[in-house]
Amino acid sequence: MSTSDLVTRHERTLHADQWQSLNHDTPAIPAFGERDGHELMDSLLPDTIESVGSHKDALLGLSTAPADIIPGNSAPLLEFKTTTTDATEAPLDQSVFDTSDVNIDSFNDLSPSFFDPFLGDVFDHFALPTLECAPDTTVSPQDCAGLGQTTVNDEEVACLQPLTSAAEDCMLSDTPEKEQYCRPRITRSRMMEKQSIIFTEKMRAHCIKDMTLHLTPERLGDFKMPDTSCLQKCLNSYIESFHVHFPFLHLATLDLETAPSPLTLSICAVGALHRLDRKLAASLYLIAERVLGIMELDGLQNCPALLQDWSRPRDMPPSGSAPLTVAQARLILVFFAAFSGEPQLIRQALIDCGFLSADFRARMSLMRPGSTTIDLYKWETWAEHESTKRLMCSSMMLGNLLVITYGIAPGFSILEETNIEMPVEDALWEAKTASQWELLAADRPRSSSLDLREATSAMFGAQPLDRKPDVCWQWSPFAASVVLHSVAIAVWYLTQGQQACRGGSTVRDSWESQDADQIAAALSRCRDLLAEAQAGADGTWNEAESPLLFNAFAILRVSYGRAFIKFHSLDRSLLFKESSQVILPILRRYFEAVQDRDPFMTMAVGCALEGFAIPIRAGILLMRKTAAFKWSVEHALASWDAGLLVTKWVYAVECLRRANKPITPEERQVLDSVTRLLDEVDTRGCQRLSLAAELARMWASVYDDTWVWGVAPRIGWVLRELANMYETGIIGV
Repeated sequence: MSTSDLVTRHERTLHADQWQSLNHDTPAIPAFGERDGHELMDSLLPDTIESVGSHKDALLGLSTAPADIIPGNSAPLLEFKTTTTDATEAPLDQSVFDTSDVNIDSFNDLSPSFFDPFLGDVFDHFALPTLECAPDTTVSPQDCAGLGQTTVNDEEVACLQPLTSAAEDCMLSDTPEKEQYCRPRITRSRMMEKQSIIFTEKMRAHCIKDMTLHLTPERLGDFKMPDTSCLQKCLNSYIESFHVHFPFLHLATLDLETAPSPLTLSICAVGALHRLDRKLAASLYLIAERVLGIMELDGLQNCPALLQDWSRPRDMPPSGSAPLTVAQARLILVFFAAFSGEPQLIRQALIDCGFLSADFRARMSLMRPGSTTIDLYKWETWAEHESTKRLMCSSMMLGNLLVITYGIAPGFSILEETNIEMPVEDALWEAKTASQWELLAADRPRSSSLDLREATSAMFGAQPLDRKPDVCWQWSPFAASVVLHSVAIAVWYLTQGQQACRGGSTVRDSWESQDADQIAAALSRCRDLLAEAQAGADGTWNEAESPLLFNAFAILRVSYGRAFIKFHSLDRSLLFKESSQVILPILRRYFEAVQDRDPFMTMAVGCALEGFAIPIRAGILLMRKTAAFKWSVEHALASWDAGLLVTKWVYAVECLRRANKPITPEERQVLDSVTRLLDEVDTRGCQRLSLAAELARMWASVYDDTWVWGVAPRIGWVLRELANMYETGIIGV
């Protein structure tokens, strides 16, 4: 993208003459290699991945397809009659809205870094003016009516102020009685030294002692605790490859010499997984699960008067929730199992999500803004408070990832369970000592009066009932990432409700189109929030921050797809089905389902297609070898979502074109973009039978190499089977 795109986007906003002119100087985006370069760890040796029997291979994530599928067999195993006509022809409502200025054909401008996949003008006519606290300039309701919202009340009009600068601090006006609004911004943190923990022999001895307290020798079996050197490598790998994406452990106060053994074992299990030592990862995971299961059962047995006092609450001090370290261990173990690719572990992870939800509820009352009674002026108590908050946020993020992967409900209410404090800025979180924290906390708030629900509502254009301090709208990259996940969950609930009310109709009525406009405006605000984060002096983010924003962009792509796709969705539970006799009929039903088409859908596909450009412009081979280690699993899952959406739509449209039926210019642009993207990967110039099939196979290859999460190669297998169906179906057109 050219440097002026950010300027153009805002200048083209409706009624731009009522807003001040801007000049945003956007610095160059850092090169891809600078952001996600990775050195292979010393454990990546041939002897680290060994066969340990067919059942153990499945546990280690090595079983990527159902057992009755022959590896390498690309032909569909089930014969079926394609229903090309039913699968492709759907009424196209061209009158929903105008897309004349949509420029989907913009992939040639993408740089290898491709940090912001939405800097084009695909959604520019939804972009709202950036809101700043500024002098009094008013806009009439009539003038605001076209800004992506159906109605604008007086309070909303009062908050619309001329745009100043993305890099300027939001300053209060000298007129306190005038209602004002501060828009969210992502704060820049100074470069912090990488955090690390030295794994000592004392930590190892404590972990062994704690295990033996809960497990008999028979339950321990032949498990042998790795030596300190091995555990140190696993711990380092966890911090470098997992903690940077989900920072809910406060490393500075984490004491593994006293922590319960499941926490130490779960941390090392994820670290071993990122080192591709799957045998060690599996053994650590199993022991951690056994110990944690015994601890939870002991807690149940110690419950006084179990089932003996139903009539009223007991007159006794509350038992409270599980210890924070136990809840942290459970979250890590659920994460490990949920994306392991092993069906039994996935089902167990979904069961354990009930623990996360119940624990979330138990802690929620203490995490509401202003509800805490602990002393936040002490580092240790503040660290536990913030760790609890981040644990809850990470649980919600995991819930959204499970929606993407398996199509289950998020498990969290967007109304009640987002009523928790926003995470504070990273400078306080990353302080290594009490004295350093006290120095930083002298001029920073230790907690936020803004809750996650208000932050999410702000992205949809709403304002809190009570004015919040300006500092509440300055978010850390982690806080911004949490908000993007919360927005994605909100969009899921909105679209699910729309589909339930609309029934089986494929026509988008006027009120549904208005809702789509409002969702699009909200997602445009999210895009601007992330894009403007790079508008600082040097245009770069430090290594610890950039992955979180990069991950947030992936979740934003998912939200666009959720907002505009009309659900004839794939039953994604097939990822934890064990037999091809169950999986392939599910795929066939998805393949034969009618593909809806309208301008909203076309733009959603164009937006999701931009995600395909990331590995292509970065280099497919480079991404295969590096993304699995340094990129969050969010990218693999977002690409799974995009792969289903894009390939199904491309197949339907190319069938229409092959049958000489009319398609829109915007749809033709998307097909042309697909062709160019495939040309960049395959320079042979051979005739393609099906663009959808080629795109699905290319995308499947991204999942085949060294992804540490076992769900990735299973996703690749599903995409290849879809490619076979697309190719077979196109022949019959």
